[in-house]
Amino acid sequence: EKKKKKKRAEPVVVVSLQNGVDSAAMLREKLPDAVVLATVVSFNVVTLDSNRFHRGTSGPIILERSTQNVAGVPAHHPLQMAWQRVPVGCKLSADILGSQYAKLLLNLNNSVNALSGLPLRKQLQQREYRIVYAALMREALGTLDGAGIVPVAMSLVKQPRLIPHILAMPDSVFQTVARSTLRIDERAKSSMLQDLLNGNSSTEIDDLHGPFFRLGRRHQRSTRLLEAVSALVKRQEQQLRDGEPVQFYTATELQRSIGLDRAADVPSIPRRFFAYSAV
Repeated sequence: EKKKKKKRAEPVVVVSLQNGVDSAAMLREKLPDAVVLATVVSFNVVTLDSNRFHRGTSGPIILERSTQNVAGVPAHHPLQMAWQRVPVGCKLSADILGSQYAKLLLNLNNSVNALSGLPLRKQLQQREYRIVYAALMREALGTLDGAGIVPVAMSLVKQPRLIPHILAMPDSVFQTVARSTLRIDERAKSSMLQDLLNGNSSTEIDDLHGPFFRLGRRHQRSTRLLEAVSALVKRQEQQLRDGEPVQFYTATELQRSIGLDRAADVPSIPRRFFAYSAV
C-alpha cells in the first residue's frame, strides 16, 4: 500500500502585543515556523488589582496586515473579526513599522510621566512637562528623518510632526486643540510609572528609548535629551533596588536635570499652524 502523505499542519499564528519595535522580530527568530503578527496597542491600560485591568485612553488595536494565509484566510482575519466585535476595535496596517514608530513617539511621554509621578491627565495638563515631552519627540523625529522612516498618523492629528508644536502650546490653547485628540481618565498612568509604583525595578525604558539611540548613532543624529531622561529613569530603578524612595521631579526640576535649553530644544508654534485644520 502506498503510504498516505501526512497533511501539513497549518502554522501557528502568534501575535506580539509588546511595546516597542523589536518584539515581533525577536519572536520570528525564536519561532521560525510560526506566522508572527506585530501590533500596536494604541490605548493605555491600568492594572487596578490582580484581576482587573482598566482601559484609560481611547484608540484601537492596530494589527499587521498579513500576506500569508492560514486555514484558507489571511492570518490576521480571525483576530481582526474578534477584536472588531468588542469595544476595543481593530484597525489593519500595511505599514506596521511606521505605526510602531508612531506609537513609540507617543510613548516617549511614558518616561516623562514616570519622572513626574503624576497621573497622565494631570501631567499633560501642565505645559512645562509637555515641553519636555515635545523636546524628546522632536529629537526622536530627527532620528527617524535620518533613517527615512515615516511615522503613520495614529490620532486625529493628521501630521505626526505637528504634535511637538501642539504640546508646546499654552495650557488654554492646548486643552482646546487636543480635547478631541485623546481622552484620558483620571486613573490613567503610564506603564512605566505603574512599574515604579508597584516596586518593579526593571522598566521598559530601554525598549522605548533604545530604538532612537540606535538610529541616532547610525545616522549621526543627536539623542542628548533622550539619553538624559533615560539616565534619570535608570536612577529611579536603582533607588528601588537599593530600597530607597523613588525620586520624582517637578517640571522645572526635570528641565534643569536634563539640561533642556528652551531656546534650542523647544519647538516653536508656527503661525501657519493656526490655519491648518489638523484636529
